[in-house]
Amino acid sequence: MASAEKLSKLSVTRPSWIPPKDQTELHRHEKEFKKMIERTSKEALKQSRQQIKLQHERTIGNARLNYLSEKNSLTSANCNEVRKYILITEVSRSTKFKLFRKMVSYKLGEGVLLSPPYQKQASSDDSFDENLEKLDIHTLLESVPLKPTHDEMSSLQTILQPLTRPTSLKDVDVSKLPKIPALPIQTLLPRFARIALTLLRSGYSTPQVRDIIYWLHAAIFTVKFKETFAKLLSKQYVLKLFKEFKDDYSILSVPTGLDLILDLDDFYVTKCIESLIVFWALGGGRGVRVFVAIVICVIREYHFGWNNLQVIFHSKAHVYLGDGEESQEKFFGRALSYYTLIK
Repeated sequence: MASAEKLSKLSVTRPSWIPPKDQTELHRHEKEFKKMIERTSKEALKQSRQQIKLQHERTIGNARLNYLSEKNSLTSANCNEVRKYILITEVSRSTKFKLFRKMVSYKLGEGVLLSPPYQKQASSDDSFDENLEKLDIHTLLESVPLKPTHDEMSSLQTILQPLTRPTSLKDVDVSKLPKIPALPIQTLLPRFARIALTLLRSGYSTPQVRDIIYWLHAAIFTVKFKETFAKLLSKQYVLKLFKEFKDDYSILSVPTGLDLILDLDDFYVTKCIESLIVFWALGGGRGVRVFVAIVICVIREYHFGWNNLQVIFHSKAHVYLGDGEESQEKFFGRALSYYTLIK
């Protein structure tokens, strides 16, 4: 039996065999608990308001992007709208592809070819002649854990063949091709194969992926892109972001940067490629800047390489960023914050 004095000091959360808590300590704990509850409530309210705001922006963005995708051409203001909403909207892949095609046309000019000129023109199913020598897709995708299906293999042949088939200049209007030389295909082909497979699995059709890969090769990852990438890495504000890394970061290049991005989950890879197309189409080196920003974000925020870039690039560990919407927003929010630092 407990005394009346002890019973008066007991609480429902404190067992009877434990001595009563000192009243001063009790009041202090109660204040701390109340503050904790208040902070939690405020944070929950803040998150709720942010979610409502995001949903409102998403609704507006969905409507605007659907509208812009039906326009014959896009203006500079329209392209900036696409950049504003591309990461938060939930429009269909076909709508996104229409927008990307219009933005590439805006960047390169109306007369430039937006599909590979070396494809088999008389085909109804966008496939290639069976007699053509096929690419060794298995070798190109040897690092991919989930191997492609038979249908995916067929699609990848259709997508990648235009990049490797020799083109006769007499059959192509050279004035309709991008003016800046592309980077050598030998180094980028395995990366393009992985990007193509990811885009196929994210819901893009074979002809759509074929054109996207063609844009990446012929117009985006060019000699100028490589030169700008190297210049950005030598800038003082970029050097500061790598000051914790003691290793020589000359290992960073366009191909190794792609490797870092391709190590992410399919959702993130798709969003990164979509963002790259949109930012590149706006001109002013924005495509290179967002590419560098994403690479910096992965290295600094998510890869545990013990401050050694050699370890990071040779690590077999897969970068996991999280599946939830909050994790996705956090990653791209951080990447865009680095983008604003790179000028």
